[in-house]
Parts: sequence; C-alpha cells; structure tokens
Amino acid sequence: MVDMNKVYNWFGGKSVAFALWFFVVASILAFVNKLTANYVAVAGALQALIAARSVASDYHERALNGNGNGFGHVKNGEEEKK
Repeated sequence: MVDMNKVYNWFGGKSVAFALWFFVVASILAFVNKLTANYVAVAGALQALIAARSVASDYHERALNGNGNGFGHVKNGEEEKK
C-alpha cells in the first residue's frame, strides 16, 4: 500500500497535493462540460479548510520551537539578544 505521507512530501505538503488533485478533476470535468458550481464550491471549501489547518499547524510548530509566538514576534515583550 502507498504511504500517503511520502506522496504528500513529494508534492510539498497536503495543501499542494489536494490543490493539484482538485485542479486535475476540475480540468477533466470542464473538458467534458460537466463542471458545476457545486463542485467548485465544495472543492474551494475543502481547499480553504486544508489551508487553514496547514497555517494552524505551522503556527503551533513555530511556537513550540521557541520562535516567538508563531508570527515572528518576541515572546512576553522580551527583546532579542544580539
């Protein structure tokens, strides 16, 4: 069986893998005149949820690694030491 983590890593992450999948399916549907607003809405909503999850994961990963609060700011008002 295929290890999906290897597939996602090959594409550069889940967001890119799903975006490419939705693009391929939408292109095929468009070529056969079956692309509907419903598919576009559902694919867009799923992509937004995947992107939001990716952003949240990155934010928490940065916070856990001690790189500020996730947005590059300094923790607790402390200044960076040079």
